[in-house]
Amino acid sequence: MSQVSRVHAGRAVRREADPFAPTLEALTSALHAQRYARETIRQYTREAKRFLRWLARGDLPLTASTNDTIARFLRTVPTGRRRRCISALHFLAQHLRTTGVLAAPAAPVPRTGGAFWVERYHTYLEEVLGLALGTQQSYLNFARRFLAILGPAPVVDWSVLTPDRIVEFVRREAAHRHGSGPRTLRAAVHSVLRFLIAVGVVPAGREAVVPRLPRWGQAALPQRLTDAETARLLRTCAADSGALGRRDYVMLLLLARLGLRASEVVRLQLADVDWSEGTLRIRPGKTHRERVLPLAQEVGEGLLTYLQHGRPATPHRAVFLTHTAPYRPVRTAAAITALVHRWLARAGIPPRPGAAHLLRHTAATRMVTGGVGFKQVADVLGHQSLETTALYAKLDLTTLAAVALPWPGGTA
Repeated sequence: MSQVSRVHAGRAVRREADPFAPTLEALTSALHAQRYARETIRQYTREAKRFLRWLARGDLPLTASTNDTIARFLRTVPTGRRRRCISALHFLAQHLRTTGVLAAPAAPVPRTGGAFWVERYHTYLEEVLGLALGTQQSYLNFARRFLAILGPAPVVDWSVLTPDRIVEFVRREAAHRHGSGPRTLRAAVHSVLRFLIAVGVVPAGREAVVPRLPRWGQAALPQRLTDAETARLLRTCAADSGALGRRDYVMLLLLARLGLRASEVVRLQLADVDWSEGTLRIRPGKTHRERVLPLAQEVGEGLLTYLQHGRPATPHRAVFLTHTAPYRPVRTAAAITALVHRWLARAGIPPRPGAAHLLRHTAATRMVTGGVGFKQVADVLGHQSLETTALYAKLDLTTLAAVALPWPGGTA
């Protein structure tokens, strides 16, 4: 028998001796296909093997790989290995579901009547109103607290949702909110009540009891970076020539030069870039309107460098991907916010609220102070109302100084 034949024969014997060998081999192949590092694959496979042998010692089948069983096993794992073991078992369970060994996890059943109505309200926001994901999450956060008024009973007593209770909730929640918080609170409660009226569980007109909250729309100045700070931020990121640095640099350019929202950066697809026309298509989001922006040379060059020398090769069509295996699209605006915070710190720029929106404000202010008309600025930013854009006029100090009236009693 040749040496190669002996090796194959040895593997066959080990496979027969170890009933879990096919599962581990399939898991290894799945991790390899997702481009995990060789050492990570080795560690995950080793942890999965320990778990499967633990099942065998207890005469438990693979189908016993439930959350409760895994939790019992994790109690036997040393603390230093536990985090890696959790990740490994997560992928093992995912693989077993894909191959049909384990059933898909059942959807959680709402425990209270209030939780049931929050789920229905979520469907209403998504399928009927079609609100942007960020707005949905914001409204749902208020809805959970608001519908907690109904109590823990599985059967809802709608009589407890009295006008006094509604007013009390809004005023209590508004007391510790600033900026646009009270306005969002009021809009969310209005939305929940309109939904409950539409499904017939709350009497018509009940939304009218939501109290008006004081709002000074032009009171606060939008936070922004100076030109010098913006240049330092971009220069610091551009100095990182690695794949991750190239990706982050393009994201910062899109925020600071074109004024994109973080959610718009996340949604960008390769097909949205028209290289022949030099344009960038921004998909409908918060305002449900598509817009097409000119692809500035600085942004276009940075994007081209990232696509050619930084973006991982994957079948995904999203422009921006994670840079650890498995390579997937960056999915949340929160990831963009964290990225901006990180680069502000590296550039030595003091932290300010807003993060990703800080750069959007910077782009808007730069356009207004550069003499671009409000209508053009609103079109670039995707504002529905010119009142929103007018906020940046307060930062055009040169123009404001020219129209300011002399101070009474001042010198001539």
